Amino acid sequence: MQVAFYKGRKRLANRVIADLTGGPFSHVEAVLEMYPNGWALCVSASMMDGGVRVKLINIGTADWVVVTAKTGATVDRAWQWFYLHSGYKYDYTGAMSYRVPFLREQRKKKYCSEAVSEMLGLEESNHPNGLFKTLQRYAA
Repeated sequence: MQVAFYKGRKRLANRVIADLTGGPFSHVEAVLEMYPNGWALCVSASMMDGGVRVKLINIGTADWVVVTAKTGATVDRAWQWFYLHSGYKYDYTGAMSYRVPFLREQRKKKYCSEAVSEMLGLEESNHPNGLFKTLQRYAA
């Protein structure tokens, strides 16, 4: 399954997340289907969109890095995850819990790297840069 990592720095939130997590990425999407000209149907939890959603995104720009996750996960598994979690709100405290240890993930809420990690069948879910590093280990 393909995973798209966002490294754009147009919004303040993107710059802050990337800087605080020590890497270029501030968001991550699971790719459900690729279309011509870089467009893809993606699933994740989005701060901008308020939570878990499926969205058509142009990941064919310089702001995105697409990798193949060699975890055995499938697009069908990602769709199943979406159906189980559709409507969950964005988990702001969970997204910050890796930097602020007393914050905890919220039930019925998700953040992007947590969502994609679960779709990939990974136990780790920290932040987009951590997920990118984890997927690099699977590729080795």
